[in-house]
Amino acid sequence: MPALYLTDTDSVMGVDGDCFKISSRDGSRKTVPMMNVDSVVVFVGAQVTTQAVAELLEKDIPTTFLSNHGR
Repeated sequence: MPALYLTDTDSVMGVDGDCFKISSRDGSRKTVPMMNVDSVVVFVGAQVTTQAVAELLEKDIPTTFLSNHGR
């Protein structure tokens, strides 16, 4: 299964039913079924709602938060 990368500054990942909902500053929105996500990588400037964090923990989906320096 693929990894979900949140790279856009000011993008927000939330939850909509059994999907992760990603909203961008430009108004675009995408949904990704949770069952299709193997891991999540969050780059600096992107946000994850507490509801999304709860789903990531409940579903044991590894999540990595990276800084500007890749750490």
